[in-house]
Order: sequence, then C-alpha cells, then structure tokens
Amino acid sequence: MYYLTTYFLVLFFLFFLSHPLPCASSNQELGSCETALFQCGNITAGFPFWGGNRHKPCGHPLLELHCKKTLTSLNISNHEYIVFHINQTSNSLRLARADLLGSFCSTTVNTAVLPSEIFELSPTYKSLNVLYHCDPKHSYRSSNTCPDLGIFSMSQTLDYQNSCQDSFTINVPASFVPEEKELSFTHLESALRKGFEVRLVIDEIPCQECSSYRGICGFNGTTQVCCNVTSPAGEVSCVPQHQPSVDELHRRCSKPFSCGDQEDLYYPFWIPGREVCGHPDFKLDCSEGYAQLNIASVNFIILHMNYTHRIIRLARLDYISDLCPLKPVNV
Repeated sequence: MYYLTTYFLVLFFLFFLSHPLPCASSNQELGSCETALFQCGNITAGFPFWGGNRHKPCGHPLLELHCKKTLTSLNISNHEYIVFHINQTSNSLRLARADLLGSFCSTTVNTAVLPSEIFELSPTYKSLNVLYHCDPKHSYRSSNTCPDLGIFSMSQTLDYQNSCQDSFTINVPASFVPEEKELSFTHLESALRKGFEVRLVIDEIPCQECSSYRGICGFNGTTQVCCNVTSPAGEVSCVPQHQPSVDELHRRCSKPFSCGDQEDLYYPFWIPGREVCGHPDFKLDCSEGYAQLNIASVNFIILHMNYTHRIIRLARLDYISDLCPLKPVNV
C-alpha cells in the first residue's frame, strides 16, 4: 500500500511539472512583458505590440507581429502587411500590403480596411479609389488595363462609379497624383512598394498610471485600456482604468478626423475609437473610401459638410450606381 501511494505521488509530481497551474503560467507571461521585446531583422518592438517572445497579454489584440526570416509582418482585417519601420516614440509605423509589393495587375481586388479604433493614416498619405471593370466607351482622366481588372481608373472621389462595376482603395503618398492619361504602372508600383505611414491611436495616460501601480498595461477587447495586476493570492486580472477626464475628452474630441474622402470632420460624427466625441446616431463607415452614414437603415454618402451653416449634402448609396433599384425604399 505504501508503494502504491508513493507511486501516485510521483505521478502527480510529474504531471504538475509538465502542466503548471494557469495562474502560475499567467504570472510568468505577465512578468516577461516588462523585459521581453519582439525582435526580427531590423525591427525591435515593445508595448503595445506582441508576438515572438512577447506573449498576448503584453500587447493589443490586433497588434501581433510575425517574423519570417528577417521580415516582420502584421495581419490586419485578414490582409498581410509588411512592417518596414516602427517608431515607438511617435507611435507610428510604416506598412505595405504584401499583395501590392509585386505587379499591380496581380493584386487582390478588395479593400483592406484599417480599423480606425487603432490606426490613423498619416497626413502625408492619402487614400485613392481604384475603380475597375470600367466601360470602355467612357473617357477617364488617368487609366490603364489589367487582365483581371479590365479598364481601371484612379480617383480620390467616386467620379466614375456609374461607369465602373466595382472599386477598392489603396494608400499612397499625398504627393502621388495620377495625372497622365495612361496611368504609369512603374510610377504606381514604386509608390506602393514604399508603403504608407500610420499612427497608433493609443491613450498613453492610463498606461502611465498603470505603471505607477506596478501593473502591466493591457486591453479588454480592442479599445478599453486595463491594468494587469496580480492579487495577493497570485491571480492575474486586468482592471479597467477610469474614464478620461473632461480635459482629456476635450483634447481627444477637439481634433478633427478624416473619413474616406471627407476631411476636417467633427461632432456630431464619430468613428470607432471616437465614440465619446459624437452623437450615437451619427456613426460613420469609412471602409469603402468615402464617408457613409446610415439613416433609417438606408446608407448615404456624405458629399460635403458645411459646419458654418450646418448644412450637409448627401447622396443615397443605392441610387449612385443604379437609378432603378430592385427594392426602392422611402426614407
């Protein structure tokens, strides 16, 4: 009987060694956040990034970095982006869509949306609409032809939407202007290979307060900053930080924002990440390259906003490409 008891104790001890308790594992992962850095090629990154030696609690859920040989990549909205540079002082990084680094004609024809609650396009870059499968009977300011895209044209607006079947957006330097009648592939591909710059929308104040409590800054979901702390019992929990002060809200909301082709937008409009800065009914969708507003379950495009006279010019999205929709709806 003694030998049987000893046998089970040995088995339990071996099981414990190979299967540590979850809280012990969490403590170990959390403790490494202060010192562990992601390293790949010429890229070194700490908070809010994670990946490699940095475990998931060490960063933002959407900012997992991957390393393949010496190349760093980031998956955003199911699209792979190559990371050329990270500046943690200015919270900015330079990215390029992996499928746009080769021939433009071989690109994936869909819009890769950058979640606005975490990414903000740098003012030195802009979004362009690529309209493709365009009607050859029409004339376009700047166009060319690809086997899969047919005739395509580029514009910051949706000038040719009525004569083109579909569109997607790309990010290019603000200085890039496709003015020539026959769009230069060399010019375009060179601009896309250099990538574009985005700024991370991270509220640093709660993280600074978290550090003063000897905690590790983390996230509940994709927007709520919380503070990872260890209880006397050794359990790890991420405690939500207090709501921002009136001064902090004013600082956040007084800055204008862009959505698609519309710039200098303020209250009552808002986008994810600026929920406290707008009216609940005025959420904008920027994913298609223009500012889209839903009113009574019908989508409208904002053509112009005049804050001086409080006038907004809208166009119904369902009538832009087809004046005779199958199911017309009154608004």
